[in-house]
Amino acid sequence: MFKHLQKYATLNNAILLAALLLTLSWIWGTMEALQRNFTLQQEVTTNQREIELLGLETQSLEFQRRYYASSEYLELSAREHLGKAKPGEHLLLLPNHGITDTAKGVQKSVTAVLPSNFQQWVTFFFAEKEPKR
Repeated sequence: MFKHLQKYATLNNAILLAALLLTLSWIWGTMEALQRNFTLQQEVTTNQREIELLGLETQSLEFQRRYYASSEYLELSAREHLGKAKPGEHLLLLPNHGITDTAKGVQKSVTAVLPSNFQQWVTFFFAEKEPKR
């Protein structure tokens, strides 16, 4: 066995083995660096998106702040909450017939009288059905 080892354990083979190990080490380090750079680039992209989103939110809040400070908002708010009107305008109050208006939008609630469950079954089974065409 020692003769076989002596046959392959030459200086050339040792240099080739060292070059192979050095190459594998270099490839492994390169792959680790690529993986690390990829991960860091993902973090940078995520942070840039968050910064962009926060910038848009800040811009939206600034627009809201300017709107709430405007005379237009003050006028609309006074009309809505205090019942104020411009000169020459008249306030018209309509009776409430199941329709309600809310400050943030219109919500309609209509009350309907539904027949009882028994009446619905009777209508389902015994009512004349439309003729088939």
